[in-house]
Amino acid sequence: MNPLYKRLKQLALMACLMFYTGVAVFAQQKPLKVNRFNRSFAQAAAKANLAFFIPDGFKEITDKSEAGPFNYGITLPGQDFEVWLKVSPQNENAPDSLYLDMGKNEAKALGGENGYFMRSLPSEVLDEYNADAGKTYFLNLPDSPVTKHYKFALLITLQKNHKGIVMAAGFTNDKGPDFFKNLNRARYCLKFKGATP
Repeated sequence: MNPLYKRLKQLALMACLMFYTGVAVFAQQKPLKVNRFNRSFAQAAAKANLAFFIPDGFKEITDKSEAGPFNYGITLPGQDFEVWLKVSPQNENAPDSLYLDMGKNEAKALGGENGYFMRSLPSEVLDEYNADAGKTYFLNLPDSPVTKHYKFALLITLQKNHKGIVMAAGFTNDKGPDFFKNLNRARYCLKFKGATP
């Protein structure tokens, strides 16, 4: 087996395991403050029936150009780690498989010729986010100003049928254990809301 493929497979498995082990701590998180930069993100999140909180220790990226092609971003000050978010509300006529094309297209756009390693999210993880489907894409990034010269990214797509699709990309220069600890710290910052009565 190709050593790079084996390593990427191990990293993807670690990412999924990190999703299993986290504990939601919404009471300790800060609500999203609405300013000019994140107003469109907040509106898209509301349309997609998505709850969002800024995790403890993170701060928002206040300049839209700093979050690349995404709607919103948060960073962990003092560390080479950022999370960019993109929310796409969906209507009743949107196909349930739309998140697949969106995720693949974003992975190709970010990773360029480098390709990606893709995994489906297990149902236990989807249940934590009240999502119907989801995928992860681990990327070795090309050196690019669009991705702020970060070297690695983990792109996660979640879909709530007929409500919306959210993409979250965690960026780092070191794919070691700190990357996955930081991802775990940010993992509960968003969740699709339950069905309204």
